[in-house]
Amino acid sequence: MSLSDVIAIMTACNASPRIQRSLVPMAPEKTYEINENGLTYGSDFYAESLEDSPDLVRVIGKNGVEGYVYSKDINLELNTLDEVLDYINSGQPEFIVPVYAEDGIEVLDTFEIITED
Repeated sequence: MSLSDVIAIMTACNASPRIQRSLVPMAPEKTYEINENGLTYGSDFYAESLEDSPDLVRVIGKNGVEGYVYSKDINLELNTLDEVLDYINSGQPEFIVPVYAEDGIEVLDTFEIITED
């Protein structure tokens, strides 16, 4: 018997279904750890915008080392049409950025962002 069948039976009996909690998982509260340098760090999985992202975003580097990249290094801020056109016309097929420890200083690995044609 499906949930809709149960609700239909309860409605026919003038009973109202009580749903204790949603079946849809809720996003957890977006709180990030803060390192000794005052930078936030963690996953940006639930970030709804760049402003919601931590300063250091969790990644797995090219050699399998877990660490963090600066959000500003992977989220380009292109503010004018000229900046967008320059970026598009640059033809740069890949970006390589350092992967840091949670302090944002010690380099552990590299992270590659590759664009495919």
